[in-house]
Amino acid sequence: MAHIITVNAFHQGAGVSTLAANLAVVLAQRGQRVGLVDACISAPTQQMLFDISDSALPPTFNDFLVGRCDLVDAARPLPQDTLLLKQGELFLVPADSDWGRIQHALQAPCGVEVLGPGFLRLADELRLDSLVIDSEGDLGESVLASMAMSDHVLAVAQLDQQYYKGLGVALGLAGQLDIPHKSLVVNLASPSFEPETVRQTIEQRYGWSVAGIVPYCDELSALCSSAIFVVRYPNHPVSTIFRQIADSL
Repeated sequence: MAHIITVNAFHQGAGVSTLAANLAVVLAQRGQRVGLVDACISAPTQQMLFDISDSALPPTFNDFLVGRCDLVDAARPLPQDTLLLKQGELFLVPADSDWGRIQHALQAPCGVEVLGPGFLRLADELRLDSLVIDSEGDLGESVLASMAMSDHVLAVAQLDQQYYKGLGVALGLAGQLDIPHKSLVVNLASPSFEPETVRQTIEQRYGWSVAGIVPYCDELSALCSSAIFVVRYPNHPVSTIFRQIADSL
C-alpha cells in the first residue's frame, strides 16, 4: 500500500507546491514509484514546475472531481531522463489552469467519499510506493479529507508573526485527526537565523517536530516555479535539505 503524504500550509504562497514537487522527485530518484497529485485547484502550479503545456493537460484532477474521468486516467508518467531518474518513476496528476474549469471543480464534492476511492485506486493501479498530495492552502473539505487519509502530514510554516496564531489554530485542528505522522517544514527562513534555535523554538511553540528548515536562496527564487530545484541544482545545500526532509517521510 502506498505511503500517502499530504503537504499543506494552511495559507497560499508558502511554497507548498515547490516542496511537494521536489520531495516527489527525490523519492523517485531513490527508486520509488511515486504519484504526485496537484489538488490545489485554486492555484495550480505543478504543470509549470514540470513544464507541461496547457494543451497537454486534459484530463486533470478537475475532471476527476466533476466526474469526467477516474483519477488514474488523469495521471501521466514524467520523463525519467530529465528528472535524473534511474529506476524510479513519477506520475503526475495535474490541475487545470482554465478559470472556468477551476470554478466548476471548486463547486464539486471533494470529501473522503470522493477522494478516498480515487487515491486508493490510483495507488493500486500504478503500484505506487508513495503518493504526494499538493493540497489547497486552507483547511477546507478537500484538505481535511486528504489529511484524514494520510500516513504523514507535512505542514509548511514561515517565520512571520502574521501567520503564527493562524498556524497554531490550524495545527490544533489537524492534530485532532488520526494522522500517524505529523511534522513541520520551516520555509524561506532567513540565512541569518541559527537553524537549531529555529527548530527548538518552533517545536516548543507548536508541539510538532521540524523535519527541515529551508533557507531563502536566490537560486530557488529565480526559478519562479519554472523547474525542479533538485534537478537543476542537485549539489546545492537546499537540495540536500530537501533530501533530508524526504528521509523523515
